[in-house]
Amino acid sequence: MKLSERLLVYWIRIPRRWRLAALTACMLTIWTVEGVRFLTSPALRLPTVTEAIICLIPAILLFMVWKTKRSN
Repeated sequence: MKLSERLLVYWIRIPRRWRLAALTACMLTIWTVEGVRFLTSPALRLPTVTEAIICLIPAILLFMVWKTKRSN
């Protein structure tokens, strides 16, 4: 079994609320770090494509988890 398959199996076994919490924490951490770095840079500039992708991936994952969540 490949490493990516093992990680996926491990991720699926984690309860849904913990997955959502992990994605939220990851997203907030990345946004905070990027925001502080952006605001403290000597020359205010637009984010690069790489920085935008880094910030959007957790948001997209969080949205996917939220949309697939079962309503009780």
